[in-house]
Amino acid sequence: MSKKLDNIKAENKALQEQNALLAKNVGLSEQALDESRDFSNVLRDQAKQLQFQTTERRELLGVINQINKIATDSFAIQGKELGLKKTNQSITQNIETLEKRLLTLGTLRNKIGEKGSQFQKDINDSIDGSVNSTQNLIKELKLTRDISKEVSSDLGVKTFGGIADIAKLIPGLNRFSEPFQAAADAARTHKAEQMTMLKTGKGLTADKIEELGLTDKLTITNKNNQKQLLTGKAAGKKLMADNVKLSGGFAAGLKSATANFLGPAGLVVLATAALNQFMKMEQAITDMQRDLSLSKGDAANLKQEMAGASLAGGLFGVTLHDQVEAVGALNQGLGGVALTFDSKTRVAAAETLKRLKLSEEAVGNMGVLALATGKSFEELEDTQIASTLAVEKEFGIRLNLKDVLDEANKISGATRVNLEKFPGGLAKAVATAKSLGVEMDSISASAGQLLDFESSIEKELQAELLLGRDINLERARQAALTGDQTALMEELVREAGSLEELQQMNVLQQEALAGALGISVDQLSNQVLQGEALATQRDADLERDQAEAEANAKALSLQEKQAIAMEKIADVASMLGPLLLGIAAAAAAAAIALTFGTITPVIAASIGAIGLVVAGLGAQFISDGMIPSSSGRGPFTITDSFGATAITAAGDGVAVSPNISRNNGNSGGGNTDMRTTNALLRQLVAKREVVEIDGTNAGTAFGTSARRIQ
Repeated sequence: MSKKLDNIKAENKALQEQNALLAKNVGLSEQALDESRDFSNVLRDQAKQLQFQTTERRELLGVINQINKIATDSFAIQGKELGLKKTNQSITQNIETLEKRLLTLGTLRNKIGEKGSQFQKDINDSIDGSVNSTQNLIKELKLTRDISKEVSSDLGVKTFGGIADIAKLIPGLNRFSEPFQAAADAARTHKAEQMTMLKTGKGLTADKIEELGLTDKLTITNKNNQKQLLTGKAAGKKLMADNVKLSGGFAAGLKSATANFLGPAGLVVLATAALNQFMKMEQAITDMQRDLSLSKGDAANLKQEMAGASLAGGLFGVTLHDQVEAVGALNQGLGGVALTFDSKTRVAAAETLKRLKLSEEAVGNMGVLALATGKSFEELEDTQIASTLAVEKEFGIRLNLKDVLDEANKISGATRVNLEKFPGGLAKAVATAKSLGVEMDSISASAGQLLDFESSIEKELQAELLLGRDINLERARQAALTGDQTALMEELVREAGSLEELQQMNVLQQEALAGALGISVDQLSNQVLQGEALATQRDADLERDQAEAEANAKALSLQEKQAIAMEKIADVASMLGPLLLGIAAAAAAAAIALTFGTITPVIAASIGAIGLVVAGLGAQFISDGMIPSSSGRGPFTITDSFGATAITAAGDGVAVSPNISRNNGNSGGGNTDMRTTNALLRQLVAKREVVEIDGTNAGTAFGTSARRIQ
């Protein structure tokens, strides 16, 4: 076992060294770098000749230095860096910078040197050359960015990188993250090499083509009717045209993970954690299958879709379990239907439910509104947040996004329908109410009383008589009639007046004013008092960035992050099925054998539990029976209760029974019944032997290991 492990480590080291060599030039080509440097050097020398145009000289030197730096940095991009978020962002930023510098070079052209002079012609020619080289640089960087994005989406890169991130976050597992990170790097480098070969042809030599088993695919008949092997860029183009998929990075990552052992304790802990979370998730999926009346196959497909969305969302994106809960909330909002919804809707609803922490009722109602208005769930949420922040800016009162959106989306019935026809809809109405210190329930009650025109007008006249001032509720009645509660509450607040005015009224005057407004005296008093308090906290310069405000509202605590990370383990396991758990269990068993030579009860129990899950998910149980060699289903992998494995030959069958006869090749029946064999063994073990010392009977032996002394 130790020798085998050493061989694996040696192979992994060789793989890493090979990848390191191949990775040196995955970014910018050497030709593009040389061209950029050549024109930069020429322009730098020419700029020194500018005597009086110091501004232009400084600007030109700044541009060519920046272009040259980007070219140098891009050439140094290594395979293990492709697929990283920071690499994608850096390449995109460099492309944007280069495009801006092209505009600057165009502006500087014809501004430098004496008009019509030979020097002006020379420097313009150099600028033209720099423009062309920079355009080629941008083209190559865009290709590198495309490759990098392909690498980041690779299953091996996402899986091992995700496990590494999870292990870093969870107390007790962070020390085990390094091997998984090494696996992610190996997968990333391998995938970068594969994609670079496909996209650019770099590395597609005859030897490499043979190694990849692509000789047949890249052998063509030329014009002279001769067989010709395509290599380099031509080979890459043909493979791309034929949609040939080279092996991804999972195998490379797995080899690295095997060579960089986690240690027995770490593997068991991680595998057990994966098991626990996986079982919880499987129960949730089963519940959803029942609730949605899905077939087993449809449920499995939906689970894979959700698991894929979980991995695509990153370490702290919504989990599979989050999506299950969101589907439940959406269906409840629609009256208890059994829809699965599209991935985008599930993820957006899950994020609102679990990150913004809106209630299930609110999320369900948002789903109804999104479907009814033809908006996506994400678009609806963005619109509501934008409306809330616009009210913030108008009134200068900072609002709680979660509270506003939750209350807004709990509004039902006619009020909900009527508010949504006005700009800003539900969110604007609730945000305005909170900014003015008004309760939405009181506004609804007021609208009903104002629409009783005869009674309302009579109360308005009585209030005017007692207060000795004019009251105009015509615009309030118009707003109530159209269902515009935002305009209604603004009119009611205006007519209510200030706290000082209310305090100067007697009880009868307060009751008269409240009656005219269609609310109680207590509601009027609370509204005025709340409004006065809020007025002292207004910030005239309040204006929040929407993306930042949303991110702050969805911020996670360390405890929440750890809980999400644990769920992500289950999501990874769901994508890989029994493979991941089986790898963990097998690796744990191997590590234990290497380290201890024995299996402790606790560890054995953990491995046994994992093995049961793996078997239940993907293994085939065989009771008494036989799979003949003619079935063509071999080879078979057989694992015992201690984690040891054996793999049969391709042509072998399998026979399973407590009573198996085996032909030893002798004619005439050389068959041995296993029960008979076992009986003979028991007799042999139980046989008593006389023990003599110098001819004297000293005792009796039981078997070969125990003695009874007489």
